[in-house]
Amino acid sequence: MLGVRFFDIRIVMSVYHPGELWTAHGNGKVLGIGLGVDMAYSFADVMRDVDKFLNETSHESEVVLIKLQKERSNDQDDRFSATVQTALTPYQSR
Repeated sequence: MLGVRFFDIRIVMSVYHPGELWTAHGNGKVLGIGLGVDMAYSFADVMRDVDKFLNETSHESEVVLIKLQKERSNDQDDRFSATVQTALTPYQSR
């Protein structure tokens, strides 16, 4: 049986960890990294967890759809896009 999972992930460039993407919702600060409401997970960790889930034998018929959204408008577009592309590179062949 086929299972489908959908994630709406909003990401920002970390203020205190240059070059890192973090999940966020809103414009507040969590853990001092300029994130929003209670969403202090690195995007790299989220993607590793999704990859781990899909590679488990019990989930071999699962499909994961991910909608990525830039949460903060003050992130530079070119730098943000390049950072997202780099973060997704290990998962592009799947």
